Amino acid sequence: MNAVAPRDRVTAQCCSWFGIAVLAACSSVASVNEKAMLVAGPEVQAPAEPIDPLHLLRPNRTEYRIGPRDLLEIEIYELEEPTKSKLLKVRVSQDGSVLLPLIGNVPAAGSTALEVQQGITERLGKDFLVNPSVSVVVAEHQARRVTVLGSVKSPGTFRLQENSTTLVDVLALSGGPDDKAGSVVYVVHAEATADGAATTTAVAADASIGPPAPHADPKPPRLLKIDLHDLVERGDLSANCTLEDGDVVHVPPAAQFFVMGQVANGGAFPLRGDITLLRAIALAGGLKEEATPAATVLIRNSAKGRVTFPIDLNEVEAGSEKDLLMQPDDVLVVSESGADRFARGFSAFVRGLFTISYGLR
Repeated sequence: MNAVAPRDRVTAQCCSWFGIAVLAACSSVASVNEKAMLVAGPEVQAPAEPIDPLHLLRPNRTEYRIGPRDLLEIEIYELEEPTKSKLLKVRVSQDGSVLLPLIGNVPAAGSTALEVQQGITERLGKDFLVNPSVSVVVAEHQARRVTVLGSVKSPGTFRLQENSTTLVDVLALSGGPDDKAGSVVYVVHAEATADGAATTTAVAADASIGPPAPHADPKPPRLLKIDLHDLVERGDLSANCTLEDGDVVHVPPAAQFFVMGQVANGGAFPLRGDITLLRAIALAGGLKEEATPAATVLIRNSAKGRVTFPIDLNEVEAGSEKDLLMQPDDVLVVSESGADRFARGFSAFVRGLFTISYGLR
């Protein structure tokens, strides 16, 4: 029986020790990755399906009320010739009226098409026609508009073809939030002036949707801050507010945080909702095998400048340390400790020696 050389025994023991160390490090990485995916939830692995806006609660519809700049199609039977109809296309003036043959200016703004039709019929029947037949249709809705700004696919001003519409409807008209959109949307309600026109002014503070405080003004708040995730993905019907003429919808871009170092897919990530350390790791694709979970740092802005916090992801995974929430511009850096780097390098070196030794036999 051949005796094992002392040098071979030492080499084998070193390999064994460093192999155990490397396996322990890999086990730690796997444990953190597993916990990160559990904390992150299924939405990280498979994006949630947005709820069909048609399934959300819609406000009670009221018949459209005509406004300045609307185009009306007015058809009057036997206005000029017997047995023939006359089709008139007239745009509502800024003072809210339309000019028609025989009867002159007819008030239109603020009325429904049926109310304008009844008014024209009454005035024609009084002095000009017997049992006049009149039809009024709104051909172009120019009066009521809502502006959508920010991180949406097609920002701009959109015409409302009804007296009111919902936030989800208007977001759909703008193509919906884009990839850079944050988790909130702001709705600035317009203020009506004495002549009925709508104006939008700056608001110093925002207000959240909810019941008014005691003795508060019963009017709706000028500025609403709405959780976009609750509205679109969770289907929170209370957030689907009604929009009126002159309202402004703003979808600001999301703040960002960064994950760097020994992760599968490092980079910048939008900060939507509550994202913890482990969830951030999951969004970055998990830790690489070379990572040392205990050698992690969190770099954060503060009043005194950038501050660095040491993080042990093993302790976070075990629940011994708090799974902190990421903040805007946070940088999470997962490193590899010097000892682990040396262990991996030495293990690779020893494996190389065995390969060379085996090849020389």
